[in-house]
Amino acid sequence: MKTTQQYIKVAEQNSNLLAQRSGRLLQACSDLRPTVTTAESEYFALLQRINAKCETWEKSIGAAQDDSIKLCEAIEGGQANAEVKLEMEQFEQCRKILHGEEISVKNSKEILESTRNILNSVTSATGLCAGDENTSPPNTSSQ
Repeated sequence: MKTTQQYIKVAEQNSNLLAQRSGRLLQACSDLRPTVTTAESEYFALLQRINAKCETWEKSIGAAQDDSIKLCEAIEGGQANAEVKLEMEQFEQCRKILHGEEISVKNSKEILESTRNILNSVTSATGLCAGDENTSPPNTSSQ
């Protein structure tokens, strides 16, 4: 029969052998573990920040799209009213612009009527529209 000393000796040898194997296994595992450099780590952090920003921007854009769709539908349905708050000086400027445009439209109508009269006299003098009232341009002076 084996003595206790022999068992202790065998256990110590096995213990040393297991310690060596464990050390080699630990080294092999750490060699297999992927390593990330500082630059890669910073890059991945940047990607995460950009992704978070994109998500917030996508939400904002989605909300703006929804609002614009509702506004377009309201405009098409005739339910939207434009309200502009102007100061008195801005209001006066707009009134002056509108008055100027009224004068411009009036002048353009006068020029058009004058041109029409000249054209009618030229066509009747040359005989191009020999009495055919349907071929003369329509009179828009009442508009």
